[in-house]
Amino acid sequence: MSDALEEISRSYSATTGEKIRHTFAGTNVLARQIEAGAAVDVFVSADTATMDALRKKKLIVDATVRIVASNQLVVIIPKESKIWVKTPADLLAVKRIAIADPDSVPAGIYVKNWLAAEGIWAEVKPKTIPLQNVRAALIAVETGNADVGLVYRTDALSSEKVKIAFSVPIEKTGAIDYPAAVLAGSSEQAAAEHFLEFVASEKATTIFAKHGFGAP
Repeated sequence: MSDALEEISRSYSATTGEKIRHTFAGTNVLARQIEAGAAVDVFVSADTATMDALRKKKLIVDATVRIVASNQLVVIIPKESKIWVKTPADLLAVKRIAIADPDSVPAGIYVKNWLAAEGIWAEVKPKTIPLQNVRAALIAVETGNADVGLVYRTDALSSEKVKIAFSVPIEKTGAIDYPAAVLAGSSEQAAAEHFLEFVASEKATTIFAKHGFGAP
């Protein structure tokens, strides 16, 4: 998402002359910053649950919430790896599995829920390396600190050091949507809404697709 938003913002700035300043972190970290009063105008979340939690606390302008992109969970291995991982059950034979924190980070929560539904989370959990965000899980596989990683398709496609072993069907995880909205505490409401309109535009959707995201 950071790579895609940087490109989208460059395109927006080239058209409007307005500057966009980003703060990138795990969705849970950003939500805590917003709750603490961070000076934020637009929030892009990696899941709907976090956005809904902020809405309940009246920190989001409800009318501005929209889905801007979607994603898919994939299992990755190092580019030259000979490990055979084609099904969830194959993860039982793997020693080190990098995932985002399953207790707080959306990507990790998707992994946990998927493997729990497959009936193998209890067996796989001791093999996992919980990390602060999904990009950290990707890096762990790239550097050989993990044999397998569970990340978003977009992260896998951003790296030349890993390959996708298999993709997790959307029906197994549920929709992985990215909602965006203007913050109720924004001091630049009109400008924020204008930028958000661009993020949800056809042009931005094309940029998202370039980075591996699905349509809203």
